[in-house]
Amino acid sequence: MRSAMVLLMCLGCTESVEKSPPPVQITTSTTSTTSTTAVDCTVDPDAIPDGVGDLICPEDFELLAAETPQGVSPSAHVVMTVIDRDDAESLHFVHSSLYIVPWEYAFSNLGAAGGMAPVSDLGTFNLVEYSSPERRFVLGAVVYYEAAGVWAYEVARFDVADAAMVESAYRNVAEHAFFGSELQFHAGWWADDLVSQLPDDIPVVRTEDLLEGITYQPVVLGTAMGKLTYRPAEAMVDFYSAEVVVTDQRPTDPRGVGAATLVTDFAYPDYGYGQGLLDWQPLLGAPGLGDSLDSLMGEWVQVDIDADGFSVTEVTEEQALAWWEEHYSGL
Repeated sequence: MRSAMVLLMCLGCTESVEKSPPPVQITTSTTSTTSTTAVDCTVDPDAIPDGVGDLICPEDFELLAAETPQGVSPSAHVVMTVIDRDDAESLHFVHSSLYIVPWEYAFSNLGAAGGMAPVSDLGTFNLVEYSSPERRFVLGAVVYYEAAGVWAYEVARFDVADAAMVESAYRNVAEHAFFGSELQFHAGWWADDLVSQLPDDIPVVRTEDLLEGITYQPVVLGTAMGKLTYRPAEAMVDFYSAEVVVTDQRPTDPRGVGAATLVTDFAYPDYGYGQGLLDWQPLLGAPGLGDSLDSLMGEWVQVDIDADGFSVTEVTEEQALAWWEEHYSGL
C-alpha cells in the first residue's frame, strides 16, 4: 500500500503548530516595561460579562477572547469589537467565545431589550452594517497573533468601511486598551487602497508578515477518506462527492461538499478574524504541496491532518465509500 507523507513536519513551522503547546501567556512591552504599579483587572472570571468598554490587562483579554483551535496556524486570540455610532461612538469589547457573530451581541445588548433602538434581523444587519456609510455600528476585532507577537485591529474583508471610519475605530480601540501603543492595523492585499488613505501614524501589518516562517497551515484538523482529485478554484462549487480535493485556492461560498480540502498555497492568504468560522471539513494549506501528491492522484485515500503535519495513505474504494456514507449521508 502506497503512502505519501508530507515532509513539512515542523520544518520552518512556528510555535503555533507545535503539539501540546504550553498555556498562552500574553505579554507586551506595554505591560512589561511601562507599568510601575499593579493593575486591577475588571473582568470577573466567575461571571464574565457579555462585553466591556475597556481592556486594562492581558487577563481580561484572555477571558473575553475566542481562540483558534490548538494547532491551527497562525494561532490567534480574537476579541470582536462593536462601536455604536448612535451612542457617542461607545466601544464594546465582546465576549467572543460566547457570541460568534457581532449581530448576536448587538441584538442581545444594544437593541430594544436594552432600551435602545431596535437592532434589525441578521440578514438586514449584515447587509447594512458592513456596507452602508450611514451604518449604526462599526464592526471589527482585536486579534493577538501569538507566533508573531502582534496586536492587530481588523475589519472583515467584505467590509467597505472607508479610511475615516477605520481610523476612528482604530483610535477608539487603542485609547481603551492596555495594548494601545502596540496596536497595528492588519491589512491584506485587498486593502491597498484603504491603507494608502490612512494617516501615517497608524502602523500597518501585512498578512505576509504574520505568515512569515510558516510553511504548513492546518485550519481544521481531522481524518477523511475519498478519491484524491484535483479541482481548480473555479470548480470548487456546487458538487457533492466523496473526494479528497486538491486545489490551488481555498473554496468560497457557495462551495461544494467533499471529504477534505488540501490547498496548494496558504488556505488563508489573508487570514482574519471572521475566517475559518464556517469551515468544518478537514482543511489545510501548504505552499508547494501539489507535486508531492502526484503519485496518488485518482486513488482512494485517507488523509490525516494533524497540528504538525499530515499524511495521505491509499485505501480501498470500499473503505472510502463506507466512511463517506457514515459521515456524509443525509447532507
